Amino acid sequence: MFRLRIDAYCRSEQGERLVREAAADISLARSRVEVFQGGADRMVADHASGERATNDVLILEVCDGEDAAVEEISRVFERASPNTSIVVAGRINSIPFNERLLEGGVSEYVLLPASPSYLITKLARIFARDEKGLAGKGKVLAFLGAKGGAGTSTFAQNVAWALQERTSRAVTLVDLDMHFGTVALNLNQDTRVGTRDAILRASADQLDPAMMERMYTRDMEGARNLWMLASSPDLDFGGGYAAFQPEVVQYVLDMAAAQASYVVLDLPRAWSPVVAQALTLANEAVVVCDHSIQSLRNADLLFKALNPSKPANTTLRYALNHAGLASLSDLDRKDFQDTLGSVPAAVVPWLPKVFRTASSEGRPLHAVPGSAKAAAPFRALAEMVAGADGAPQASKARTAGFRPRASTPKAVQEGGGTGLLAALLAAVSPRKGKSNPDGEEPKAP
Repeated sequence: MFRLRIDAYCRSEQGERLVREAAADISLARSRVEVFQGGADRMVADHASGERATNDVLILEVCDGEDAAVEEISRVFERASPNTSIVVAGRINSIPFNERLLEGGVSEYVLLPASPSYLITKLARIFARDEKGLAGKGKVLAFLGAKGGAGTSTFAQNVAWALQERTSRAVTLVDLDMHFGTVALNLNQDTRVGTRDAILRASADQLDPAMMERMYTRDMEGARNLWMLASSPDLDFGGGYAAFQPEVVQYVLDMAAAQASYVVLDLPRAWSPVVAQALTLANEAVVVCDHSIQSLRNADLLFKALNPSKPANTTLRYALNHAGLASLSDLDRKDFQDTLGSVPAAVVPWLPKVFRTASSEGRPLHAVPGSAKAAAPFRALAEMVAGADGAPQASKARTAGFRPRASTPKAVQEGGGTGLLAALLAAVSPRKGKSNPDGEEPKAP
C-alpha cells in the first residue's frame, strides 16, 4: 500500500476520471490525492502563489502536440520540487517521445486512454526503484511508562493524533498491551480484531499485507490519516503475552512500518522480551515519567539498558507528566536532568479536568474545549519527531530542470536498441502484438 501525497493536473474529463478511479483503489487508500483541471497552467499558477505544498508525485496531463507538450513539462519542472516525481499522461504514442521525456527527468509516461491499475503500476515502478522509499519502513516511535499510571497511553494516542495532523501522512497507532490495552477505549472505538489477531496470524505464518490492512481500525472522525491496531482486553491469551516470540512481534511491526510513514507503539508496563525487542527496533523511544523517585530510578535503569543496545541513529528521550501535582516526595525537573543527562522532550502540566473530560468522552485532547495548554506538549513532541517532515523520496530525485532533447536519438533513427529502448524491446519481446512494457495495448494516436 502506498502512502503518497499526489497532485494531478488534468486537461480532460478522461484524465481526471483515470486519476480519481485510481485514487479509489485500496493501493492508494492511505495516500492523499487531489485532482485539478487546467493542466500545466493551473499547476504553475498554484505553485507561483504558494498555495500548494511540496508533494511526492505530480501527475500532469499534457496536450497532443509533442513540442507543446515539452513546453508544458518544462514550465512544470521550473515550479516543482526537485524531490517530486513527475508522471506525464498524454495521447502521444511514440517511443522516441517516451524516451525523450524519461531522459529529461520525467519519472513515468502514461499513454491515454489507460486503466486505473495501469497508472498504479506506474507509481509502483517509481518507488520500487528506491531502496529507501515505499519499499522501506516508516519511523517507529515507542512509548513506555517508567511506572504504572505515568500516562503512556495518553502520550501515545495524542502524539499519534498530532503527527497525522501535522504531517498529513499515514500514522498507525499500535497497542501492544494485549491484556489491558486502552487505546481503543480512550478513542471511543469498538474493535473486534487487532494486535492479538495479527500476532496469532503471524505466528502461524498466515499474515500478509492485505490481511494486515483488514485488522486496522480506520475512518476515525477527524483523523483520516490515523489507523489503529488495537487490543481488546482479554486475560485468556493462551499462556500469556510472553508465549509469543519477539521475532513474531517484530514481523508484525515491520509490516505496520511498511504501510505507514509513522508507527506509534503504546507498550505495556510489564517488562518482557517483546517489550525489550520493540524498544530496540524503535527509531525513537520515549520513557514517560511522573515526578516520583520510582519513575526516576526506573527511567535511569531503562536508559542504561537501552542506550548500549540501540543503533547510533536512534534517539532515546524521556517526558515528564503531571507537572504541578506537587507533594513533599516529588522530585523536580532538575533531578531528572542531572540523573538522565538530558532535558525532557515534553513536560505535560497537571490539568485533571481536561484530561478527565477527554478520557470520559473518548476524544483526543485537542478536541476538548480549553485544552490548548494540555495539548501543546504533545504537538511539540510530534513536531520534534517529524522534524522536516521527511517524505519517502522517489528514486529519481531531480537535480535540474527538464532537459528536452531536440533531435531523435541515433539509436532510434537507426533501429538500434540501447538504454531505455533496449529495455523496452526486451520487455516487449515475449508479448506478441504488444508494444507497452506494462502489458496494456497502446492506442493509435
